[in-house]
Amino acid sequence: MKTIRASGFTLLGATLILLLGASIAYAAGGELVGQNIGALLRGWATGIYGGVVAIVSIVFLINRRYNELVMFVGAALLVGGFVFAPEAVIGVVRDIWNVVAR
Repeated sequence: MKTIRASGFTLLGATLILLLGASIAYAAGGELVGQNIGALLRGWATGIYGGVVAIVSIVFLINRRYNELVMFVGAALLVGGFVFAPEAVIGVVRDIWNVVAR
């Protein structure tokens, strides 16, 4: 019974979040709904990604696994850079290529 109630609250919460997000996206501009939803989801994804990285990093710290922590944080920064700042990554790759090609 508790499982059904908990899953019902989860479904209700997810529905409210989606409806709130959709109303924000629609209110921001009439014909740019897709771009507004994309920007909203990108903002949420950034927060969620940062939170997950922080939680996993804390687990590594608690278990005193410093080597794995350094590798994880490095990989998280690399992936985050590629996903959340592709224009900056393109600029860095071009600059490196210009230096190497000379």
